[in-house]
Amino acid sequence: MKTINRNIAVKPTVNFLKTTFAVFVALVSTTSAVAAINSADVQSMMQQGQYSKALKAVEQQLENQPEDPQYQFLQGYLFEKTGKDKKAVSVYKGLIKDFPELPEAYNNLAVHYASREKYDKASQLLVKGITSHPSYEAMYENLTDVYMHMASLAYSKALEPDEKSAVSVQRLKVLDKLHEEIFDTPVLVESEKPVLQEKPVIDLVANKKAINTLLKSWAKAWSAQDVDAYLSLYASDFTSRNGVTRKEWARQRRARLKGPAFIDVGVSRADVLLLDENLASVSFVQRYKSNRLNDSVKKMLLLKKRNEDWLILREVLIR
Repeated sequence: MKTINRNIAVKPTVNFLKTTFAVFVALVSTTSAVAAINSADVQSMMQQGQYSKALKAVEQQLENQPEDPQYQFLQGYLFEKTGKDKKAVSVYKGLIKDFPELPEAYNNLAVHYASREKYDKASQLLVKGITSHPSYEAMYENLTDVYMHMASLAYSKALEPDEKSAVSVQRLKVLDKLHEEIFDTPVLVESEKPVLQEKPVIDLVANKKAINTLLKSWAKAWSAQDVDAYLSLYASDFTSRNGVTRKEWARQRRARLKGPAFIDVGVSRADVLLLDENLASVSFVQRYKSNRLNDSVKKMLLLKKRNEDWLILREVLIR
């Protein structure tokens, strides 16, 4: 394992399954006097979409500094941007082997696998990356999205083996565009690297019981049109399907819960899936009846554990 001096921190940008390179531009060593191309030149080329030109510049730099992880990472990223996926995978795997403390390589290799529907490999890489860099919020977001795909696909397959989940198709279209955006990521000072701890044992029975209780409370509060109790079951960072802020979503939900003369919500066929000690999903059939509407849908809630309480992080309509 090789070492690297990492002495600056970059604020993360949270979004859906992100690829990263900006941190490496910021981290390029200033000790090389022989460098003909600097990081600003490479960044300018990339911003202009001149990926082939940027790749040549990076490879020129690597001739002088073949073991520089920053430029190796840029090479991997640019391999992807120029359609050389196999070479990109090889670079990322090499970085993970030589510099396992760098989470960005785990992240981008996971994105590569996720875009090819290899969710098991993607989730394993993201977990390893988070283990090496637990303050990397973007990777938690990515892992959540991958788990959500896995749970949604498994649930849809169990209920309708011959049908394709509308959610999975929609999400996979987004995954096909993963490499279109560039994001900053945080890094740790060498002295701040975390001490690895043993993975806690998950109490399956207790957690599943708590999640089923949450689901019943959710349906009960909705039926009673008790808006405050209903909203209290959603996490502060809950993400709505239409992308509005939580505050605006809460305002809309308040109006919709109070609008009908009566509401009766029932849930059945609940299936709880514990993804890790603090993340789970529950899939179920929701029956909704009011003086305005009567329907039945399949739904999934992605849940996150906060201070021993399970809260709703995302809500997905499966069909």
